[in-house]
Amino acid sequence: MKVPATILKIHGIFIASLGFTLFIGTLVGRMNGIGMFWFLQVNIVAAIGFHEAYFLVGLLGLACFIGSRSKNLLHWQCLIISLHIFLMVVNLLHWSYYSQLKMIEAGYLSTNMHLLFALIEIGMILKDKKFRRLKGEI
Repeated sequence: MKVPATILKIHGIFIASLGFTLFIGTLVGRMNGIGMFWFLQVNIVAAIGFHEAYFLVGLLGLACFIGSRSKNLLHWQCLIISLHIFLMVVNLLHWSYYSQLKMIEAGYLSTNMHLLFALIEIGMILKDKKFRRLKGEI
C-alpha cells in the first residue's frame, strides 16, 4: 500500500473514532449533564446539532477509511481536506464560545488538529503528484 493510502486509512480511522466517540459524549452530556458536553442538557437545539455533526464526522471518517482502498485517492483526500477546513473555519467563527464554556484549550487543540490533518493530506496529494510526474504518468 502506498504512503498516501496508508495516511488516508489512518486518518479515516482517527476521524471516525473521534466522531463517534464525541457523538456518544454529546448523548451523555444531553441526558446526564456531565462530561465535556454538560451544557447540552439545557440546550436541546444545540444538542441536536452536535449529535448530527459528530455522527456525520464519524461517517466521513469511515468513508475515507473505505476510500483509502480506492485506486484514485484524490477524491477522498479532497473530501477529508474540505471537512477539516470547514470545521477549522467554524471553530474560528465561534471562538468566543470556547472562552465562555471555559474550554479554550479544547479550541486550540481542535483547531490546530484540523489544520495539521488538512496540511498532511495536502502534502500527500503533492507528494503523489510529484512521484507520478517523475514516473512519467502525468
